[in-house]
Amino acid sequence: MSPYADFVTAMLIRSTGLNLQKAYSQRLKSLSLVGLLENSEILSSGDMAALVYLWNPFTIVSCVGLSTSPIENLFIIQSLYGACTRQIPLAAFGWVIATHLSLYPAILIVLVILLLG
Repeated sequence: MSPYADFVTAMLIRSTGLNLQKAYSQRLKSLSLVGLLENSEILSSGDMAALVYLWNPFTIVSCVGLSTSPIENLFIIQSLYGACTRQIPLAAFGWVIATHLSLYPAILIVLVILLLG
């Protein structure tokens, strides 16, 4: 189950990065700064973040060690993805399950509320 959770988490990280990049490009277009977009030939932030997550040594060790932290990470990222895409039930479900598995994600409610607001 752990490798699948890591893969789904990486895909959610990638989707969140792509959504944020799309919002950034729309903001540049609204400010008439389209020239900054044409010269960007770099890897997108979502792809880079997903690669960094998957090749992180702690992610690999927790996967090999059959830890439950990839499942916690999945629900935390699901909550942040739901907040970034303004899907309130998805954000709430991810936050509730992450808080149920471990108490430390409870402080993320401030971030989720700010992203939704």
